[in-house]
Amino acid sequence: MRRKMVSRSAPVALGAALLMLMAGCGAATLSQDEVQTQAQQALSEQVGIEAPPINCPSDMEAKVGAEMTCTLSDGETTYEVYITVTALNDDNTANFDIQVADTPVG
Repeated sequence: MRRKMVSRSAPVALGAALLMLMAGCGAATLSQDEVQTQAQQALSEQVGIEAPPINCPSDMEAKVGAEMTCTLSDGETTYEVYITVTALNDDNTANFDIQVADTPVG
């Protein structure tokens, strides 16, 4: 993972955050809580300070190319956060990329 400081309004691309896959009755999923937690931790590492909580609408399909739009808010401004599964590994983990929108919602 490359490390660089970015401003809040700049897009942020993060990669290789790992999530455990949950195999249920149907297709494997990435739990909503785990996606939110791992995305916040990866973003915090990228910018060097604790990132605001990330909120996602549901569990995420554990499939390469699966995408989800989440949000983060600092209490005043809300940004969309785009999460994409980039790889599924043999050890029941998934890699994903995160992109924070460069303009606030609304």
